[in-house]
Amino acid sequence: MTDRIKTQLGYFIKYEYWQDALKLLNFQIKQKQTNRHYNTLSIFDYEKLDVACLNLDSQEYFKTKIQSSLFYGLKKEFAVFSYVIPKPGLGLRDYKFFTYPMRTIYYAVGLYLLKLSQEFLVENYKKIETIEAFYGGNLS
Repeated sequence: MTDRIKTQLGYFIKYEYWQDALKLLNFQIKQKQTNRHYNTLSIFDYEKLDVACLNLDSQEYFKTKIQSSLFYGLKKEFAVFSYVIPKPGLGLRDYKFFTYPMRTIYYAVGLYLLKLSQEFLVENYKKIETIEAFYGGNLS
């Protein structure tokens, strides 16, 4: 592979991350029924979509559009749109609407970064005893 290809997301996003991102997004769609945090325009739209092509034959979809970095050119399928909703009082709130495939890429990149940080935390952080978290959280 050339250096140019290694800098594109198709090189970093592995099929496992894509699968986990699909599972996470589908879990969030199901959570809309019981958790009002997921009552967003995006989730309402995802519920109505027929996303079987992504879920059933996701390996072929992944190879064709993600791993090959073809998604960079598919600006309608992989898009982010801005929309504004009025606040209960005065003012407006800006939101971003990710299309279903774009949200899946977003989650896959996040899972990749989580893997990188977890390796650092497990291999380095746990070995340095001078690092402390004063808010009580476990960084790993």
